[in-house]
Parts: sequence; C-alpha cells; structure tokens
Amino acid sequence: MLGRLSCHALAIRSGEPCTGTLLVVQPCLPDRTPSGPAWWIGPLTTQDDIETVRRWLDDPVLSITTLPARLRFHTTGSDDARTN
Repeated sequence: MLGRLSCHALAIRSGEPCTGTLLVVQPCLPDRTPSGPAWWIGPLTTQDDIETVRRWLDDPVLSITTLPARLRFHTTGSDDARTN
C-alpha cells in the first residue's frame, strides 16, 4: 500500500528486510475521532496474513497485542512519537 520506496525506507530505518504490503491502522471512535496511536502492520506476504489482519480488524476491541507478533512491524523510534 505504501509502495516499494516507502517499504525500502522503512527497511533501512528498522534494519529489517521489508517485502510485502505494510498497513497503518489507527483505532477510532464511530465518528472517526482517533482513540489511540497508529500501528504499523505487516509486512503482509501471504493470503493467510491478509485473513489474519481482516479477522483482527473485525474485533470490536482493537488491540495491537492480539495481533500475531510476526505482523507487528517495528520501526526504530516509533514509540517516541506520541503526539502530532
């Protein structure tokens, strides 16, 4: 979704190879007001990954901890950005 160049830039920053699709997901209220931090998801490389994320997004209580660790994309310094 972010394209090859974005994926390459994130791979350099994180030190991890990045092949596949990356998603950014942010929990929100019904009126789309953000209710938590945005999370990087992926890379999604298989149909099973896509189905796993789809099921995870269907959960009424969205929590990054319930997503399999392999799909939690880690970037260096991402925890430092707590405000806009």
